[in-house]
Parts: sequence; C-alpha cells; structure tokens
Amino acid sequence: MSTSPFEAACDHLEKVSELSRADIQETLKGVLRKAGFSASAIKPPQMAAVLRMLAPAELSQKGVENATEVCGKIAHEILQLKAQASGNSPESVFKRFGGDSE
Repeated sequence: MSTSPFEAACDHLEKVSELSRADIQETLKGVLRKAGFSASAIKPPQMAAVLRMLAPAELSQKGVENATEVCGKIAHEILQLKAQASGNSPESVFKRFGGDSE
C-alpha cells in the first residue's frame, strides 16, 4: 500500500467532514498517542481498530456528524486497501483460480 493507514484515514475524513487537514491530523495523532501508536508506524488493522473504538468520540467532539458510522466505513476501507496491497483481495484470489472477477 503506497499510502500509510494514517494518511488514508486523513484523506477519507477530509472528504466527509468540514475539518481542515491539520485538524484531522492533530485529532487522529492524539487518538493514536492515547492508544500507544504513532502515525508513522501504525498498521492497517491497528488503524482500523483505533478508528472503530477511539476516534468516533474525539471526532464527534470536533463536530463530525455520524462519527461512529464514518469511522466504521473508513476502517473498512483501510482494511480493503491492505487486502488489495497484499494481493489477497477476493478479486485477486478468484483470478488466481482462473475465474473472472467481473
């Protein structure tokens, strides 16, 4: 995956919220610190867990509507990116068995 899980989360939040990129980064870095992670070293499954469990409360305080739903969707997307990057997406597995994914 060329984009880090942290940057992917920031990209998604920037599209669906009115927060600035700087506010998003600051908020997510704070949440990651509380969970014992750093933005530069977090892995997709860890980022997804933080988004599902910790980020919604912080983002709600910052005015993000439906933060739990938004974070759940972003967590899912980050896990999808990981699967695609590893070559184990459902489509790639199906193709290896000679099927047509579409």
